[in-house]
Amino acid sequence: MIGRTMGDLIVKIAGRIFCISALLLSVLSSYVAAESDIEAQRSCNYCGMDRKAYGYSRMVVVYDDGAQVGTCSLHCTVTELKASGGRKVKALLVADRDTRKLIPAESAIWVMGGR
Repeated sequence: MIGRTMGDLIVKIAGRIFCISALLLSVLSSYVAAESDIEAQRSCNYCGMDRKAYGYSRMVVVYDDGAQVGTCSLHCTVTELKASGGRKVKALLVADRDTRKLIPAESAIWVMGGR
């Protein structure tokens, strides 16, 4: 009885580890692919801003179908999302102000209109 219970627990834990690993791999692949976003789209489609020169404010929208759209700012990202026709978004990435590396927008600390 103890052996079966322990075996069931091991299978349950292994299944959870597999699911979490698969989810993390999927999410991380989106972020790695987006790191070359400036080379793929140097200027913003909406305002023409140079995304490399202003790399600290840039964002990337990653859609469920794998398409990525780079913008220069939160304002242009909102414009992109409104124009997308309701496409499902897989991830929203934003540049860290200091490192300029893309991070999930949900984990960013936002300062609006700061001086």
